[in-house]
Amino acid sequence: MKYRWIRLCQWLLGVLGISASISSCDLLGIMSVEYGQPNMDYSVKGKVVDAKGGGGVAGIEVCHISYGSQVDTTGVDGSFEISGNTDPTEKLHVRLKDTDPAKDGNYKSTEANIQLKKVKDGNGHWFEGTFENSDAVLKVEEDNQ
Repeated sequence: MKYRWIRLCQWLLGVLGISASISSCDLLGIMSVEYGQPNMDYSVKGKVVDAKGGGGVAGIEVCHISYGSQVDTTGVDGSFEISGNTDPTEKLHVRLKDTDPAKDGNYKSTEANIQLKKVKDGNGHWFEGTFENSDAVLKVEEDNQ
């Protein structure tokens, strides 16, 4: 009876041109609709190294491709750190670009995937949790042109 009454009220309000927001509420004991996008936090620490020699390369820009605002440039030893929030994934796609070829040699721009590991569970809704990689090693090749 309760359900019929609510449906009748919704129909009447609809006929009168009044939007009834009660259709998306939990009035009927049914789970309410959620709006949003699945997401996760991530943190990556690592090192960019020369593909042949294995030593750290300074001046390489490491940029999360999907969200370009998470950018870091490697230090003297090739270390970098990026973190942020993104769509759920087990691999973070990054772009590597040499920002100072005159200083440390010219390196080819390239892209790489960084494997992530879940370290903290999400909230059971849109937030999937926290993922990280604390020892990523990315290789760049010299550009001999």
